[in-house]
Amino acid sequence: MCTMKTWYSGADGFVRQCKDCGSYQVVFGTTVFTLDTGCFKVFCEHVHELQENLVSVDEDLRCILVPLTSSMVSLILSEKELKRLDEMLQITDNEVITSGLLALFG
Repeated sequence: MCTMKTWYSGADGFVRQCKDCGSYQVVFGTTVFTLDTGCFKVFCEHVHELQENLVSVDEDLRCILVPLTSSMVSLILSEKELKRLDEMLQITDNEVITSGLLALFG
């Protein structure tokens, strides 16, 4: 059984991490998925890269494919949703980094 640390919680979802195994649970909208630490970092980078390089078409149209670790499962997001997911993941990443730095000095 995992003991979870919540890194982010908001209207769109939450991100939490198991204190025992280190895996991350991401809840966004109606979707929940779990990633190990390495996959979580890659996922965050990929989502951020998609957001940074996005060519705007229709901010409400769900046409952006975000693959997960299984080749058979992907998220289909609108521009608005991708932006919110990216913000959620960036806040989480900042919290994790800050916590690690504080642990070094405390």
